Amino acid sequence: MEIKNKNLFFGAGLLGLAFFIADRVFKNLVMANKIHGVKNFSLALSLNFSSSWLLIVFYFLVAVLIFLLVHFLILAIKNNNYWRLTALSLLLAGAASNLIDRVKFGFVIDYLNFYFFYNNLADLALWGGLFCWLWPRRQK
Repeated sequence: MEIKNKNLFFGAGLLGLAFFIADRVFKNLVMANKIHGVKNFSLALSLNFSSSWLLIVFYFLVAVLIFLLVHFLILAIKNNNYWRLTALSLLLAGAASNLIDRVKFGFVIDYLNFYFFYNNLADLALWGGLFCWLWPRRQK
């Protein structure tokens, strides 16, 4: 497997890593009461499950999704698809940061106030990765 432009692939990975590190720094500042944030106990897209078996199914689906993302990441590297690699880097960075919160605290820390809902950089990375993934791109 030969990577044609290593700088582009390094940049895609670095973008995901930058979102992950910045999000973790801001979340630590919230937990240290240095900046304002909220504890988000709801799941993805503000879903709340009242029964524990639905929660288990949700986490199982998240685990399957993460494995699929890693599989697609390997394919993107193999096919030298920079755009897809960027999307996957953002998706994995956002998912990893929010998953760390969910496992460590039982909630996700949100600190960006958009007047009608709170968000964080991990959520923005997830939305950006989804946008990159779905944006129609022509292969060269």
